[in-house]
Amino acid sequence: MFLTIHALFALIFIKFLPNPLWAFLFGFASHFLLDAIPHGDKEICQWDDEKRKKMMPRLALIDGLIMLAFLYCLQKNLQLPLLSGAALVAGAVAPDAISGLLILFFKKPLNNPWEKIHIFFHLVLKKEPIPMKIGIWVQLAFLIAILYFLQLLYK
Repeated sequence: MFLTIHALFALIFIKFLPNPLWAFLFGFASHFLLDAIPHGDKEICQWDDEKRKKMMPRLALIDGLIMLAFLYCLQKNLQLPLLSGAALVAGAVAPDAISGLLILFFKKPLNNPWEKIHIFFHLVLKKEPIPMKIGIWVQLAFLIAILYFLQLLYK
């Protein structure tokens, strides 16, 4: 899933996680929970290592900027606790950040224990990734639902 979805989903639980350490750990775990939901990474899974090294930083930059814009607006409008919120977001995006670093700095980034665990969670509910055309709609639905819940919970 996009970093934006991971980060915003974790923020739903901010009221229950005032401790930054627990917030980070919950955010980290929530990442794998969301990754288990088919979300359209079939095409990305088929990229070779060189294309992955070229495209992933670009996608992460765009997604990260969108995520920061949402976080800025939410913080401004909902007055979320800053420290635990930052810990939740950091935990929620950490698994993809680790994967990104492995992709950038290792020759065979998919042949390591971390990526095997990460890929396992992507395929736990559906053994074959779904096409991105479908996944974009799944993620858009999640984004709308998450923003709705955040508005309800933190008015």
